[in-house]
Formats: sequence, C-alpha cells, structure tokens
Amino acid sequence: MVVRGKLGAALVLVVWLVLTGPSDGRQMKLAEMNHAARNLGANEWWDAVTGADEYGDVVTTFMHKRWGMALQLYHDSRHTYLPFRFIPNLSYISGGERRPEALLMFGPGELESVDYWFASRHLEELNQAREADSVLPSKMQAGSWRGTKFGDNMLFEHPAVLLSQLDDSFSTPRQLVLTSDGFIYMGLAGIAVSVLYDEQGNLKELPGIRAEPQHGGACVLYQNFEIREKVLPKLLQLKGSVIDKYWVSFVDTMKLQAVRQRANNPVARSIAPENWSKRKQGWTWVGKGSGNMLDGSLPYGE
Repeated sequence: MVVRGKLGAALVLVVWLVLTGPSDGRQMKLAEMNHAARNLGANEWWDAVTGADEYGDVVTTFMHKRWGMALQLYHDSRHTYLPFRFIPNLSYISGGERRPEALLMFGPGELESVDYWFASRHLEELNQAREADSVLPSKMQAGSWRGTKFGDNMLFEHPAVLLSQLDDSFSTPRQLVLTSDGFIYMGLAGIAVSVLYDEQGNLKELPGIRAEPQHGGACVLYQNFEIREKVLPKLLQLKGSVIDKYWVSFVDTMKLQAVRQRANNPVARSIAPENWSKRKQGWTWVGKGSGNMLDGSLPYGE
C-alpha cells in the first residue's frame, strides 16, 4: 500500500508532549520531522496498512506519522454505511492501561466516544513505523474508496449515496481529505469533521467558515457546503468553478436517478399512472416538469 524510499535524514528529534483532552495524563511520543526533507505533502506524513480485522473484514487503516491520529476505511460493500471511525491523536492509544479510544461519527454529525478499535494490530504496526520513511502512492484504492493526490493533499471519494423516494432528497457524497497536518471528512448528511494541528500541537480550525469544536477540543464540525465552496479549491489546487461544475453535475445525476428508480417501480407508477408511458426505451415520465419532486413535479398525483 505504501512505497518506501530514502528521503534523507527526516527524523531529527523525538520529543515527548502531553496533550490535554479525554485522555489527560497520557504521554504522546511525537516525531519532530524535518520539513525540508519531507516535501511531498500529505503522502509523506500519512502511512497506511490494509488487512483483515478481528472479524475477517478488510479495512485500510491510516495513521499520521507526527500526531498519531488514525482513521479507517472499510472495503466491503456491506460496510458502506458504517459510522466513520477515527482517533484524534496518539494520546488516545498509548500511555495507559485502557484500550484505544476512538470517536465514531454517525450520518447526521453525531459523535460518540468508544473504547474499542477494530484491527488494533494495524495501530501497533503503524505506530512502530512512524519514524520510517514512506510515501503513499498518488492513486489508491480501498474497496469503493478511491484516492487521488491533488497538489500537496490526498482526496478520497466514495460513490455510494442515499436516495429517498418519498421526497427525492439525497445524501451528500462522502469525501476524505488527508493533509500534512491532519484530515477533513465530509459525511453523508452534509456535516464534516476535521482534526488538524498546528506546529505546537494545538487543534486548529479551518478559517473563514463556521466551526463547532467537539468533545473537549478533540475535533471540529463544519457544514459540507462551506468546505466545498471555501476550502476545497485551495486544498485541491482547483478552481472553484471546477468544483461547482462537479457539484451541479452530481445534483443533476441524482435527480435523474430518482426519476429512473420510480419509473422502474410498478408500485410507484400505479399511484399516478397518467404520469408514465411505456416506450421503446422503457417506462418514461410524461407528466409535468422533470418528474423530480425537488423541481416541483408531483409524481404521486396532485
């Protein structure tokens, strides 16, 4: 999963630092890296390992070499909608008798602290390798998650979304951005979470958008649309118009998909059969408008 290579004398000092938070009193071993020798951005600051967890499910675990934050992406489609699991920093893992602590982020942006972490041996392996030189490839595949390097950062995307036939609403696509100082995860319900540290090891917020620190300063919540509009262009070194075009295309695709699903559902068609006609290409919407409720159409009648 990673490409090993010589990057010079990257490790120049190892220090001990105590971070406050849910695990007060735990010591965190920080690797003070030489930034001049590590100039490939997030791909050098993060490491990853892929393997089966205790139940045989394949998962890729990522760990930040300096801060020890960790996160997991499951591969199997049956785990598509598992809560996003992450560890804010190494103090949640080491220095105590308790098992590793983690935070779970559920769809609507709800956070829950738990004292278990699947594939815990991944943490041990990555922690032992934090002082080694390694580089994540510029393109990665973790099940349905696809990662691509943009500038100094790494963007992972998952294609699965939720679509409601009750009102044609849909969830936002999940995206994960790995940076040299942490990560930003954009969830299904339009809520994002970040764990980013400054050079002194203090949690920092993304500038210029509304931020809500959570769990005693372990992480920060945001709105997806603000990150998409005001943060992603700079992080991914893309023009805002490119990201806007992607989003408009996604919305249009989801609207069309809702109409297609209804057209292939005999029960949905039977409620207002006058809105549908069977043609050579299959059942087709012939009612007013686009057939999508977000556009004002009434597929289930007046």
